[in-house]
Amino acid sequence: MGLLFRLSVVVFVYLVFGLAMFWLSVGIVGKKVKAVPFLLYTACSGVANFLAVYSVAGLYTGETLWSYIIDLAYSLVIYSIEAAALGLVIRKCYKIPFLHGMTAAMLSHFIIYTTNSVVAGAASTYSPLFDRMYIYTFITLVIPALWALFVAFLAAYVLRRSGFYRYFEALFSSRAKTALIVGVSFMLMFVWTAMSWFFPNEEPNALYAVFYFSLIAVVLLWVQFMAMYTAGEEKILVQQETIAQQQAHMELLEELQYIAPEQALTAAAYFHAKFENIHPFADGNGRAGRLAMNYLLVLHGHPPIIIHEEDRKEYYAALEAWDTGQDLVPLRNFLKSQTEKTWEKQIAKSERKKLKSNKNSEKP
Repeated sequence: MGLLFRLSVVVFVYLVFGLAMFWLSVGIVGKKVKAVPFLLYTACSGVANFLAVYSVAGLYTGETLWSYIIDLAYSLVIYSIEAAALGLVIRKCYKIPFLHGMTAAMLSHFIIYTTNSVVAGAASTYSPLFDRMYIYTFITLVIPALWALFVAFLAAYVLRRSGFYRYFEALFSSRAKTALIVGVSFMLMFVWTAMSWFFPNEEPNALYAVFYFSLIAVVLLWVQFMAMYTAGEEKILVQQETIAQQQAHMELLEELQYIAPEQALTAAAYFHAKFENIHPFADGNGRAGRLAMNYLLVLHGHPPIIIHEEDRKEYYAALEAWDTGQDLVPLRNFLKSQTEKTWEKQIAKSERKKLKSNKNSEKP
């Protein structure tokens, strides 16, 4: 075989592997394939592969323990670099957290390399010998790579149709879950390497293929089940928190049903402290709480209050006193002082307007 043909086959197989890895990884996180991120990943991974192969090429000495150690070290380094490179590209181009992208890359690596290795092993074992090596090369290298690409397309399609990407994020909801999924995905990358160590002379057959393809299916189902189960748990917790908040709201409203006018300020302070403690919304709790507090004050014949910007620290300290020690006095006293300040300013403003109006009316 000519050098040009060999280089063409190597480049083609590498590009097919890169496309399969990128396509499936992006499908796992629920994004669309784009040309620029793919080329960026292929370039980074290609440089890493070239440097790794060049570094260890002269260290192999036949079927010895040292060669096995070199093979393991090479796999650890290059597989990790490929997964990290794809994780960084996904983070940069799709704004997905690095660990999410790297985990998707490790799962994709397991599926694609296991598929390729199974098909390549069967092809090299059962392919007849040809007078020319071009056909043999096509059967043992190109066809397995194309089959791995087909499996990547199929897995990405199934995961996308099932909405897996909506649940994938739930696998990283805590440190323990993150460590579990990242650790399992990392070990799955080396399944084929470990099996080739323990069963070096295993001859590919139908049972052999069924085992590995079943393993891929089981891993996909397990990851999908864990993601959906974790997402379901979080949804239940959110619902429980919502129900608890609704109950707290109802209890607070029941407590404030009957208020004497002279107790309006104390009741408003209590309502505001409880409302901010419940914190029912993702944002805007302070504004909503102050608006509801003023509605309660006006409803019971008390003038509304403005919390002034310069008194913010005192306001937060009064709320903190309720949160930490259920002490309502600081907040009530603060609201009383703000009432006086608010209406002193309003009266002074009104007086200025009245004075200005009188001056204008006296002019000829």
